[in-house]
Amino acid sequence: MTLALVSATGTAICWTIYAIRGVEVEDDGTLVEAFHLLGLGWLFAAIAMGFLAASLFFFARR
Repeated sequence: MTLALVSATGTAICWTIYAIRGVEVEDDGTLVEAFHLLGLGWLFAAIAMGFLAASLFFFARR
């Protein structure tokens, strides 16, 4: 359960940073979007859901 909360916190951090600094304009006028933060956030979210499902599964088996 603790690992799920840690992963969910990582998700929130990545998505917050993306919301604040996700799209930047370079000096030559091109847009650069930080898709790696979105992908990393989704990865943390999937890990959190996996840990949560595993903890619920093992709790139900007790």
